Amino acid sequence: MNKRVKSFKEQYKSDAGLRIRTSLYRNVIINLTYALFQLTLGYEHHTVWFYSMAGYYGILALVRFLLAKYSEKHNMRSDLLKEWKLYRWCGISLFLLNVTLAGFVYYIMWQGRAFVHHEITVIAMATYTFYAFTMAVIGFNKYRKLKSPVYTAGKMLGLATALVSMLTLEKAMLATFGAGNDEQFRLIMTGATGAGVTILILGMAIYMVIVANKQIKKIKDVK
Repeated sequence: MNKRVKSFKEQYKSDAGLRIRTSLYRNVIINLTYALFQLTLGYEHHTVWFYSMAGYYGILALVRFLLAKYSEKHNMRSDLLKEWKLYRWCGISLFLLNVTLAGFVYYIMWQGRAFVHHEITVIAMATYTFYAFTMAVIGFNKYRKLKSPVYTAGKMLGLATALVSMLTLEKAMLATFGAGNDEQFRLIMTGATGAGVTILILGMAIYMVIVANKQIKKIKDVK
């Protein structure tokens, strides 16, 4: 067993593709766990907001899983045309997801409901948000030289996940700690942050599609 672990560690250090696959699969598991967490909150509070968040994280986990499966079956940058098409598909998926997210943000503002959570629940949300942002930053800095569209798409999805987590965390903290009795303040903050997050992520999605289209056209022109 120790030999297997040692062998895996040595391969992990030398094989960038293995590191990418491991990172993608790890994030799939974490995304699914957080989706189940949001689903539990939805059942507890009987609201579409947490159910929608569970669906959002679940779909992102599925997209990341497909990226992981692709990286498992293909060597990194072995077929850039396929990788850029997959990158574009991720951008389109992200765009559609966040159009839906914008609708949910508007709905929750119109509904005007706030849910006071146990402190441990808020701490769990904060921990996940901090982890998501940290891993997104580390991933971009550590693997940007690899220039793999598949891994870059995974990192873009990770950043989108972190931004949405920040919105969810803010909403929970306002209700639980800060402005529980000030409905107007909560609505303004949720609306402002929600608008900022959806605009940023929609911009990311459009950027991904534009870059992918340019790269696909470039590759096809060479052929």
